[in-house]
Amino acid sequence: MDELYESNTKIQIQWLEDLQRILMKQGHTYKAGDGGHVDNIYKAISAIHKADKIKPSVNVPVSPHYQVSDQWMPLIQKELFEFNARGDEYICSTSEALIKCNGLKRVLDNFGRPLYFRGEHNFGWELISKLGRNVSIDWDAEDPNNVTSVELSLMRKFQQKVEGDKDLKQEIFGDSAILEKDNSGWWSIMQHYDEEHGTRMIDITSSLFCALYFACIDWNGTIDSSIDGKLYLFPYQPGRGQSLTPDTWKGQIVGPEDYIYDSLDDYYKVDSAEDYPRFRRSPIKNDRALSQDGMFIWQSKFTEDFMTTQIFPFRVHRDFKQTILKELSSMGYNKERILSKNRFGV
Repeated sequence: MDELYESNTKIQIQWLEDLQRILMKQGHTYKAGDGGHVDNIYKAISAIHKADKIKPSVNVPVSPHYQVSDQWMPLIQKELFEFNARGDEYICSTSEALIKCNGLKRVLDNFGRPLYFRGEHNFGWELISKLGRNVSIDWDAEDPNNVTSVELSLMRKFQQKVEGDKDLKQEIFGDSAILEKDNSGWWSIMQHYDEEHGTRMIDITSSLFCALYFACIDWNGTIDSSIDGKLYLFPYQPGRGQSLTPDTWKGQIVGPEDYIYDSLDDYYKVDSAEDYPRFRRSPIKNDRALSQDGMFIWQSKFTEDFMTTQIFPFRVHRDFKQTILKELSSMGYNKERILSKNRFGV
């Protein structure tokens, strides 16, 4: 830290004083000038008092309203002590998630490019789509850069299910007309509403808190406190330039090379860079994707692990899933916001 602000010294001094009390409890003694642990702490406190400090801006007008007092100090101090207590890779609070993700991004490019996230409530899962986990594809017979016969068969069954289920149809389309069967918007609908198979796509989000929600809880609302969750941080667009400093970064999350075809059969067709993971947004209005600040990524051979160097997976500690969800709920990131039964509209 290059600059010392006057208000920050309160936390630093309080921290040192608490450490001094711990040492005294453990039998350490204090004698001025003896060079012992307690003596060094007092010297540090004295140095902070004497250091040149930056005062708050004099341009801030005085407000007659109630001002935040220093009663929050013990609470924020406790939060700081808890930070990283369980290891570099663990996240135990929303504060810790924000600090660690922001810290990594600051080091990598000082927030020069967007961040992307994904949450999974089971740390042991590989980064692969739901469909990719549940089907096998003969890649010698199928074109990985286009819709496979397996996907198309499952899609037709899903469309029939929607047409035959009055409640599901109402939930998805409301009073709007059902999409034509060849409309590529069916893939994003299937991604969110087909609980059995899903698609080759993997959901990611630009919202850290939305991803953290899914790192703590399953889609059905259950919390598995026996296993850690996983929070993926993508500091750059996944797959765009396979290096820690991607010179081949394309600029836009969905660029010309990710042209979205209107037809169902051509939705996954790519014209270039087949080896890179691809990006898709829904070609129709997708309120659930909007509520989750979401988009999709996928790679051609989607039955294989998603490959990218642009990734940092954190462990969300199983003992803190419930408290993290409470914190998120207090900030508006709850089931009603993220998993509400929103409607699709053309």
